[in-house]
Amino acid sequence: MRFGFIFAVAAAVVCGGPRSGAASPIWRNAEATVTIADVIYVLQGTATFVTGGEAVDGKTIAPDEIRGSSIKSGETRKIAKGDVVIVPRGVPHQFLEVTNPFLYYVVKVR
Repeated sequence: MRFGFIFAVAAAVVCGGPRSGAASPIWRNAEATVTIADVIYVLQGTATFVTGGEAVDGKTIAPDEIRGSSIKSGETRKIAKGDVVIVPRGVPHQFLEVTNPFLYYVVKVR
């Protein structure tokens, strides 16, 4: 399944597309985007999802994008097929304990 979109409305840019791959190195990192909110819809599989707290060893890897090794003092929840998670701008988040396969659709709202 390959689909995606991008459109602009007023000063907002919205883009999205499916993501997968439990073995990907991206699953091991915490991230926070200063100017972009994420809307995540789980298509298949389960994961532990951590939000909030602070990124441990956070480093700026691109303008307004921070990556860290983990999250300290975040809130942990299980997510599964059909779940929708909204991650506000600037909130650290990380996937842990990801099943294979794990597929989700993410919309990034600026």
